[in-house]
Amino acid sequence: MTDNMTNMISIDDVLYQFSLEQEAPSAELLEEFTQRYPEYAEALTDFAIKWAADTMAIPDPIANESESTNDVSVSIAMSRFLNKTHELKSLKDTKTSSQASIVRNPFSALEKDEFRNLVQRLNVTRLFLSKIRDRIIEVSTVRPGFFDLLAKESGESFEIIKAHFAADAELHPDMKFKAKSKPSVKSKQSYEEALDTSGLSSDQKSILRNI
Repeated sequence: MTDNMTNMISIDDVLYQFSLEQEAPSAELLEEFTQRYPEYAEALTDFAIKWAADTMAIPDPIANESESTNDVSVSIAMSRFLNKTHELKSLKDTKTSSQASIVRNPFSALEKDEFRNLVQRLNVTRLFLSKIRDRIIEVSTVRPGFFDLLAKESGESFEIIKAHFAADAELHPDMKFKAKSKPSVKSKQSYEEALDTSGLSSDQKSILRNI
């Protein structure tokens, strides 16, 4: 990832991408992201702690102890992550909440292989399609041709696709986040912003801008 692309990515996009990498956080994943985005190291660590506590994915501090890095800040972040997850285990709130979506989400039930195949057919990145699935892109900013493409490749009608974009943003249920620990989805992104912050190549962005 180039320095210019890194500078364009907001903290919400970094946390969102971090949450998509694995079903549960790990010290290795935290290390990777704090090295990639050192300016967001503290926010990533706090987010990983809350995520681990919420999913009860408590790693073994001995098995996950890393001696391969000389980066002191990363080592401190990993140590804090491992220690805090154990402290928070006993404080985990067992109450869960769910909110039914008024508008059917045509992408939420896709299996991993189906999701991956749709990514390939659309010629986009997994992150970009995840933003579509989670209704993060503002409907009024989407190119009409993209609605047609998405309807064709997903097998859904144009009306269902457009209604999906118009509905409130929502995180995929598999992420199982508490309200305080999930990335904010209150403010949607424009189509252009999503293109610039989803790891798309120049050619991919050009096609999607001119569709």
